[in-house]
Amino acid sequence: MKNPKRNPVERFCALLLAFIMVFTLVLPDGALSVSAAGNNSDEASGEPEASTEKTTDVEFTIFEKVPTTENPDNKVAIQGADLQIKEAGTDNVVANGQSDANGKVKVKNLTYDTEKSYEYTVSKAGYQALENKSVSIGTVNEVEVPLGMSDISLGDLSAVELSPNKEGVPSQVQAVINNKIDNFEVGGAAQYKWESSNPAVADVDGNGLITAKGRGSATITVSRNGKSAQTTIKVKEVPSMELNVTPDNGTDVKSVTAKASLPADATGGTVTFSVNGADNVVNVAADGTAELILNGAVMGTLNISAVYSGNELYFENSTERTGKYKQKKQISLTADGKSEASIDYGSDLPVLSVGNAEDRTVTFSSSKPNVVEATPDGVLTVKGVGETKITATAAESDNYTKSEAFFTIKVNQKTIGKKITFADFEWNVEKASKVYNGNDKIQITGTLKSDELVGNDQITVTVNAQLEKSDVGSYSKFTVTDDDSDINLKGTNNYKITTDFSNKNVQLAEGKTVNVTPRPVYVKVAVKEGKTTKFAYGTSKADLQKAVEENYEVVLAGKYEDGNILEPDKEQGLL
Repeated sequence: MKNPKRNPVERFCALLLAFIMVFTLVLPDGALSVSAAGNNSDEASGEPEASTEKTTDVEFTIFEKVPTTENPDNKVAIQGADLQIKEAGTDNVVANGQSDANGKVKVKNLTYDTEKSYEYTVSKAGYQALENKSVSIGTVNEVEVPLGMSDISLGDLSAVELSPNKEGVPSQVQAVINNKIDNFEVGGAAQYKWESSNPAVADVDGNGLITAKGRGSATITVSRNGKSAQTTIKVKEVPSMELNVTPDNGTDVKSVTAKASLPADATGGTVTFSVNGADNVVNVAADGTAELILNGAVMGTLNISAVYSGNELYFENSTERTGKYKQKKQISLTADGKSEASIDYGSDLPVLSVGNAEDRTVTFSSSKPNVVEATPDGVLTVKGVGETKITATAAESDNYTKSEAFFTIKVNQKTIGKKITFADFEWNVEKASKVYNGNDKIQITGTLKSDELVGNDQITVTVNAQLEKSDVGSYSKFTVTDDDSDINLKGTNNYKITTDFSNKNVQLAEGKTVNVTPRPVYVKVAVKEGKTTKFAYGTSKADLQKAVEENYEVVLAGKYEDGNILEPDKEQGLL
């Protein structure tokens, strides 16, 4: 049975449905949406319009041509180049990307319109950019993009000065490529090559670091892949410079010559000689020298400096020398016109005067500081008896030589007019006091009381003595037991004294006593043999007191048992 004849609309819908079913079978798990024109009608009205938007994958390969001897068509991938795709003639960007280490930019699922044209732009520092280059999206899937290197832009160094030996002036400078290519991590990429026209003046390493070697100028050239750029570098040196002064010292000098010596190519410059502030300008001769002659008698210190002005090869430089020309003049050291004095210990020293010192600094010293001490600035202090020589030294100055003068001082012992007895001493009873030891012997020290002693001087005596008794108590007098020949006074070196120690009975000053204190005896409480130390709870105070009296006894501490001290820290003080 034949199918009834369908109208054209039914036939079109049937064909469209069949097409959709077939199309969905060949598509991956994608979704397809279809929209019908009309006002929310479930039925199609008229023929649908076919879409002009499509998607595709496009791969761009960005490279640089770097010919080699083996391969004139050698290509090197460019990494890090920026790619932009947009609709032709508009600012509508449809894709962006950056090349990988292989120079690839893979654009996935690029949506494009078949009725529109597209163009791309590729750029990277150091390369000539390709702008608005037409590309047939959907027609081609692989695009090769060659980039040519830009002209090298090298920073100008013509105004830079280097020096291998001048402080404050750099010895190195880094040449800078303003549009440097950073593509060197990719294998096979051409490197920059650096060269110096005069390595003896300025050397350059593989990274463009320029190092000053010697005076002059050099052209620095950088090249890469057929492109190059140049800059000029100047190198100046501090010239070697010597200044000789003849003679440079002496006495009664009538003429002095100052001669500066520089390299021969320092000619054209000048040397300014400055002598104690007065300037003289001399041209540098062809042999690199400049000379100044000073005539006339010379005395004192000549400070001579030479300053070189410099030229196109050299910086300025300077040096200086000092010439010393002196007179001899003897100084004097006196007191009241004399060069010696004799005084007693404790008396005033003579006032010393230095003559003919002129501009020289004078210092003082003593041959025996234990007799008279002398500070450098001339303060004298008597320290003891004896004889010393005071020396005044006039140091060498700009105008005069060193000179010395001497003054002799004899210091005699001071006589103590009064005869010294034991009654003239203040006795140290604190140190003489003791713990009872069973005897009446003591050792006691006394300090002489006298207005005739100088400053803080002290005269002391230490004697063996006997108290009235050995018992515990306070004693206001004692008897010296030493013979006169055994009694020695200390601190008497600077004094002439006489003594009378015939009365050996000494009465201490009021309120002063030698004290003999009791000797301690250590005891402890011990339990009587066979007695108890335990008491029942609730025992009355009276019962406890009685029990303690019956059960305990007081004994000496530290008693021996089997030859050992039970309590060594409490060993008995009994004699």
